[in-house]
Amino acid sequence: MEVIRCRVGFTNCMAVSSEGRGGGLAVLWSDDVKVEIKSFSSYHIDLVVDYGWICTGFYGHPVTSMRTSSWDCLDALCSGKSISPGQNILGVMESTMRTDLRKT
Repeated sequence: MEVIRCRVGFTNCMAVSSEGRGGGLAVLWSDDVKVEIKSFSSYHIDLVVDYGWICTGFYGHPVTSMRTSSWDCLDALCSGKSISPGQNILGVMESTMRTDLRKT
């Protein structure tokens, strides 16, 4: 990630490594933006940007039988927070969805 950070010209980076060939997350930002990392794991980075703008980067568990843990993680991240227009959850969600919730 350090090479990519330098190539695109950002001064700051928070990255969590992938497990195997899939996954991994990174957030890059410049010095003129204040970022506070609230929490992170192998599957998410939760942060607050400048004036309270909340952003959560999320990648669902690649193992189908473990995807319930992905939803548990999202539930835990959202508990106690009111989701508002100032909060964004970014990530790969289609592979995370339970099959009974998918539109056909």
